[in-house]
Amino acid sequence: MATDARLEPRQRPRRGDPVAPPERFEARVAADPLSVRILLYALLNRFGRLLGPANASAVELVLAEVLNNVVEHAYGPDQAGDIEIAVVLHPVSLECRIADWGRPFPDHTMRYRHLPDLEVALDRLPEGGWGWTLIQRCARDLVYRRLGDRNELSLVVPLASP
Repeated sequence: MATDARLEPRQRPRRGDPVAPPERFEARVAADPLSVRILLYALLNRFGRLLGPANASAVELVLAEVLNNVVEHAYGPDQAGDIEIAVVLHPVSLECRIADWGRPFPDHTMRYRHLPDLEVALDRLPEGGWGWTLIQRCARDLVYRRLGDRNELSLVVPLASP
């Protein structure tokens, strides 16, 4: 398993700095379900106490959906590759950049999705279509770019006051 969840050393403010620099996390992992779980564990281990339980849950939900979509759709079962992630924790938000070298979004665009109709019998609810809707409802400033053979998604997860 090629998991390399490198954690940068904690940066400390210099004397005279009014505010500590933001906390950062960067990693590159194999695009497979276990590596994604290990990555999320490392990220939450790094930021969990700073985020608090509610914010940590929102961050985990958004990033798990994004990363698992990369594994399932950008690469799929027929292609191996890596995922890079860079995260910066600000006082009121978590800024994320996720990159991969898999297949691009259809039409190279990210479309807004609506929740499926919930006024149907439980057994008639659709199997898919929930992930991007959750991402788009929990994150803001979503930007997708195809740069050569690389997909790059940036987003911001707003944080509630602790």
